[in-house]
Amino acid sequence: MLTKFKSRIKSRPSMAGSTGEGFPEFLAEPRESFPHGVLVTNPQQSSLAQLTAKCMEYVEENLTHHPAILFRNLPAKTAEDFSIIAREIPWKALTYEGGNSLRQKIDENIGTYTANNDPDEISIDPHNEMSYNNVYPSKVSYVKIQSSFKLKPLTNVSPFHMSIAGNYEIVRREGIQENQYPSHTFYGDGSDIEPAVIQHLLATAWSCAVGFKWRRGDLLVLDNLAVQHGRLGFEGDRKLLVYMTT
Repeated sequence: MLTKFKSRIKSRPSMAGSTGEGFPEFLAEPRESFPHGVLVTNPQQSSLAQLTAKCMEYVEENLTHHPAILFRNLPAKTAEDFSIIAREIPWKALTYEGGNSLRQKIDENIGTYTANNDPDEISIDPHNEMSYNNVYPSKVSYVKIQSSFKLKPLTNVSPFHMSIAGNYEIVRREGIQENQYPSHTFYGDGSDIEPAVIQHLLATAWSCAVGFKWRRGDLLVLDNLAVQHGRLGFEGDRKLLVYMTT
């Protein structure tokens, strides 16, 4: 059900650690049941809400054993469709308050967001959503839709975010130090983590990662405490939305 493809990631532009020691040559293909794929069929012509409710029943029963579940072939094309899906997700919604990435809230009432507004060519390291916060989601749900909306101009953006939104090189040019980043990490005694250790963590994370090609109507539900997620830089028209829950 999942399209297999081979994507070279070693020395990939705009990908942290890709030129360093131990970094894998290629991103691994999906493994058996990771992500766990479910093809949605609709012989009864059920509504999107009804189909989502069934999907959520499946998630409740299987997420413990399959912490990454990809539902394929849902009739979801627009941001409004994702709002319908989100209404049927049974867990309490969380806001992105305290988040350190560029995102736009799409549905003010439901709480859906763009997945990430960073430049398309930027790869995002595998991570657990908002793990730097005291409050973080237990589950995150992503859907791929058509480009049916326009991003709003950014306002009240921190210098750190503006530097990323414009060009990652600005971080170095402006002399912004790592300990000034909004989610910088130290050892427990406050000392810096050595570059070689950071490189090892990046190489290990990508060595454990698998990749798949998104299709319109895909719904990916993740146990945020059990699996990480990221992305490869890309070209073309792709819009992902996210809904974060307890």
